[in-house]
Amino acid sequence: MMLGKVAAMQHNHSPIAPTNTVPGALRIVFILLAAAGLAVTYCLWNLKLIDHGHFHEDAYIMFIYVQNILNGYGEAFYPGGPPAEGATDFLWLMLLCGAGLLGIDPGSASIALNAFGVFVMSALILWVLCKKVSGPSLLLFLPWALIWIYNDSLVAAVGGFSVYLYSALCTSLVFILYQQKGILWLPALALVVGLFRPDGVIFGLGAFAAGAYIAFNQGHIKHYLAISLACLILAITYFGLRLAYFGEWLPLPLYVKGAGELFTNSPWAPLNEKLLVLLGLIAALSRQLKTAALLMVPAAFLFIALLFAHQSQNVGYRFQAPIYFSAYFLLFCCLVDWYARTTPTTRKKMVVGLSLLCLIVIGVDNKSNLKSSKQVISNHTYINQFSFDIRDLIPDEATIVLTEAGRMAFWNQHGARIVDLVGLNSVYPAKHDVDVPYVASLNPSVVMFHHAFMVDTSSFKGEHQGQRVVLLNNNERGKLTIDSRINPEIYAHDKVLGASVTLTAFLKQYFDQYFVYLVDYQEDDTFRHIYGFRKDQFDSKKVTELMMYAFQCDDECLSYTTMIQR
Repeated sequence: MMLGKVAAMQHNHSPIAPTNTVPGALRIVFILLAAAGLAVTYCLWNLKLIDHGHFHEDAYIMFIYVQNILNGYGEAFYPGGPPAEGATDFLWLMLLCGAGLLGIDPGSASIALNAFGVFVMSALILWVLCKKVSGPSLLLFLPWALIWIYNDSLVAAVGGFSVYLYSALCTSLVFILYQQKGILWLPALALVVGLFRPDGVIFGLGAFAAGAYIAFNQGHIKHYLAISLACLILAITYFGLRLAYFGEWLPLPLYVKGAGELFTNSPWAPLNEKLLVLLGLIAALSRQLKTAALLMVPAAFLFIALLFAHQSQNVGYRFQAPIYFSAYFLLFCCLVDWYARTTPTTRKKMVVGLSLLCLIVIGVDNKSNLKSSKQVISNHTYINQFSFDIRDLIPDEATIVLTEAGRMAFWNQHGARIVDLVGLNSVYPAKHDVDVPYVASLNPSVVMFHHAFMVDTSSFKGEHQGQRVVLLNNNERGKLTIDSRINPEIYAHDKVLGASVTLTAFLKQYFDQYFVYLVDYQEDDTFRHIYGFRKDQFDSKKVTELMMYAFQCDDECLSYTTMIQR
């Protein structure tokens, strides 16, 4: 294997004693059963959670596209709407649609598909383990097949995103590089990863470059490039088809998220620094640093690319997840290969001890993620219930303008036109700056947005302190004001902040035509959600009752599982 072979060349005096080149039949059965057991456990746990809660706000955006495709409207943000590529995870979208054809709702399908990702990732780790380790030490290394689950991405996985399946596919690329077997399959898998998510193209290119180096050394470069050319033709064909369908060169979220400068989006970069430090340390101690660096090329490509990208919707740091998974897998491979090359008992004990130390450090670093993941789904927030209940009051021909494009849009797919003013799902806001005249031209029946801390809410804290729902009266029109302490340059080119500023100005200008609500769902007097309901289309008493009920329903609040069946 790659790490072992390179280490052998560097240390001819160190015996190499791998237990097997391929796991035996019994070990393969063990790998499959153990990985399947972990996957089923994860699936049942997540299904139980969602039976009492809801997915993450942004996961519902993907579910919207699944719903509309299955209903014959194509990839659109609302029934009858224009094609919109707001769902960038193409293969994930297709898999969810395929599950829908089998009668499986998108939320349950996302759980099952991520469970398959758990199976793949666990199987890769167990495969490496069973090739090199036997006896009691196998049990000591076994926790590595489980502890990876407890990273930051668990929040995103249980929240309905594709993170576990996608990251497992990325790690499979690293696995092929590590094995140095089946290297000719790597371009095809890199294409799959690229079609799965747009940033998968970056990771896939890194894997392709490392694979080309290995193929060249193996004398397979001509076949490797021939297969790569075939994959490139398929990729170009896909790009041409999507360009013809959507009429846009890029998916809409990339227009929104692509605006960035080097290092302006780097607060996430130190995440899991302990894991990366451990990888560097173990690779150096085991004298496999150069090889580990080669295998980390795909992750390095992605790391550099993400420094330029705006990190909105980065739930559980899911965009960085392939970096974490690659580092975790390679750290494990370094330890196992090092263990297999040592014969003296004392040296093997040292490697096992270091493995346990790494597990403890990683476990402590991620110990809160299980609790956080349960809270994401189980904690009730009013928006889940209110978005579902308000659909009975919204006219079929209404226009909804919003910035939080998940739950409110998903539960109101009954004929209303829906415009995402941030631009993640609507073409014009994605490519142009929006202003009050543009919003007025939409003639919205409902306006809903997160003020993104642009609004000066200090004037509300005294008079309305402790209130969850506030219907502004005519005398409070002037309180809809952007915080004067915020420099306009801050939100001039930020789609999220700009949308908040524009909708605040719109409601202030057209205040007489709307019932304007402030909602303090965090119970911290920040009133982060602001609504506007047209007075000629809504009864303020009914709207207020629904909002208040959403805060007070407690055990009567409906879960995703219940709502999706109605």
